[in-house]
Amino acid sequence: PYKSPNIFYNENIIKESITRVKQKLSDRYIEDERRKERFDDFRSRFLRLTDKCVIQSDFDKLNRVFSIFVTGSDQIWSPFLFDDRYFLDFVRENNKKIAYAPSLGVETIPYEYLKVKYQEYLADFDCLSVREKQGSAILSDILKRDVTVVMDPVFLLSKDEWNSLIPYEKNEEYILAYFLGNNKNNIRKAKKYAKACNKKLKIIPIFKSMSAANFEMGVGPIEFLGLIKGAYAVLTDSFHGVAFSLVFRKEFFVFERFNKSNVKSQNSRIYNILDLLGLESRLVH
Repeated sequence: PYKSPNIFYNENIIKESITRVKQKLSDRYIEDERRKERFDDFRSRFLRLTDKCVIQSDFDKLNRVFSIFVTGSDQIWSPFLFDDRYFLDFVRENNKKIAYAPSLGVETIPYEYLKVKYQEYLADFDCLSVREKQGSAILSDILKRDVTVVMDPVFLLSKDEWNSLIPYEKNEEYILAYFLGNNKNNIRKAKKYAKACNKKLKIIPIFKSMSAANFEMGVGPIEFLGLIKGAYAVLTDSFHGVAFSLVFRKEFFVFERFNKSNVKSQNSRIYNILDLLGLESRLVH
C-alpha cells in the first residue's frame, strides 16, 4: 500500500511559496471580477445547495438528511486530481451511492497505488457509469464488472431547455474562440480563420497573452451559452465547448490541447465524443 512521505516544513517557507505561486498565476491568468459575479449569480438562481461542508462532522450530517448520493460529470475521477470526497467516501452503508458520467480524463492510470484506491472506493457503488469508453475500460478492468458509458449531463437537456436560459439574441456574426490551453498558435489560427470568413473574432479569455483586443469579458454560464448559440462557428479545445456547439448545432472545430506523449493528456475526452458521433473530421491536430 502507498504511504505518503513524511514532510518536515517551515511554516514561513510554505507561506512564501504559496504567495509566489499565486503571483505567477495572477501574472498568467485573466482576472475578471464580473465573471465571478455572474457565476455567483447563476449559483444563487439555479442551484439548491446544502450548507458548506468543511470538516468531517459536516459530511456526516448529510447522511441524516439524504438517502441517495450522486457524484458525476467532468474530471472528478482524474488520477491527477484525486479527491476522496468525489468518491463519496463519507456516505454510510445504508445510503445509496450513484455515479453518473464522471470522467477520468486520461487513457491510463499511471500509479498502481491509485488503482487500489479506485477499487476500494468504487466497490460498493449501487450504480456505476462514466462519460468515456476509455474510462469504462480502465474501471471495468480494475473492478472486474461492467461500467456503463453514458452521455454528459449537458445532453440531458434539450436545445429548447438550454435556449430558455438565454435572455437575449446576438445580432452580429462572429467566430468564437474558447481555448483552455495556452497555445498561441491556436489563437493565430483562429484569427486567420475569422479573416478568411470575413467575420469578427471573439475570444473567451483565460490567459492574458491571448489577444486583449478580442476579449469578451464577464462571461458567466448564461453568457457562455449565448456566445456559442450566436456564433457563426466555434473554435475550441474544450470538451464543453464541443458539447454546447453540438447542442446548438454550430459549425465547430476542436483542437488537441495536449501532446499525445503527455501522460496527463485529456485528449481522450475529445476523441471519445467525436468518434461516438462520427465527427473525427472536426479535429485539428
